[in-house]
Amino acid sequence: MRKLRKNSMWQSSCFGWDGIGGVYCVCTGDVLPNGGGMINFKVWYVGSSKNIGKRLMNNNHPYKILFSKGYMPFIRYIETTNYVKIEKRVVRLLNPPMNKQHRRIVFN
Repeated sequence: MRKLRKNSMWQSSCFGWDGIGGVYCVCTGDVLPNGGGMINFKVWYVGSSKNIGKRLMNNNHPYKILFSKGYMPFIRYIETTNYVKIEKRVVRLLNPPMNKQHRRIVFN
């Protein structure tokens, strides 16, 4: 059973995302010691899939691209069957640099 963070519907999983359907964000950030939170948090890409784990295995996926550039990406996700509608809302809200509507990728 996955534990939700207080006041957050976004989850993470140390067991992977295979078979989980929903909306996910590919993120980076630096964890502060002693559970002090995170700094330099950035959402690079927002996607959705019936099987998030299978989607992430594609070598051209932003998760793999960031990893190959030396970043340590991680995934935050929402499990839902209404993933297309939620994905569009989250993309509009966060405007991540690696989503399709952007013509260039900026690494900074």
